[in-house]
Amino acid sequence: KLIQRKEEFGGTSFAGITTRILPNWQGWELVKQDPHHPTLISLVKSYYFEEFWSLSGGEFIHSQRVASSWFDFAVNSSVEKAVKVAQMVVGAQPDGLMGPATLRQLNEMDEELFVLRYSLGKVQRFTDENQSTQNPRTAMSRMGQPLTSGRGMTMRVVAAMIHMRLTQRVRTA
Repeated sequence: KLIQRKEEFGGTSFAGITTRILPNWQGWELVKQDPHHPTLISLVKSYYFEEFWSLSGGEFIHSQRVASSWFDFAVNSSVEKAVKVAQMVVGAQPDGLMGPATLRQLNEMDEELFVLRYSLGKVQRFTDENQSTQNPRTAMSRMGQPLTSGRGMTMRVVAAMIHMRLTQRVRTA
């Protein structure tokens, strides 16, 4: 979906890709011509695969639920932050690199327990970032993006927790 709003920090946005962060993305010309052009889907998928998924070994995560939770956070914060929180959850050294030891521990952990702890870790990370600045509304992250209140991430965490609870009820019924 193409988004063009003056208040949008990243500028024009298409499928979460912004002109401010990626002004030279090859899809912008197609977006201008036809935002429904079929080639755009493959360009978007390629971007997310290369920049987030394969960059840190997403294809080696065995559980789709674990991978989806991790990927969402990687896209919305950074790969390094997503990996560090995952490492803290599984008890690995939080260096931000998805190495073989982290992957092994991640794949050995119960997926429901991981998703729950990881969801809480994501909220904690946003809370810590916002508390570390004097004015969270105008504070900038290292990427040059404004730090958020974490409201969107909190809503995703709550949704994940509700889904987990509903899944548990179905399994025990």
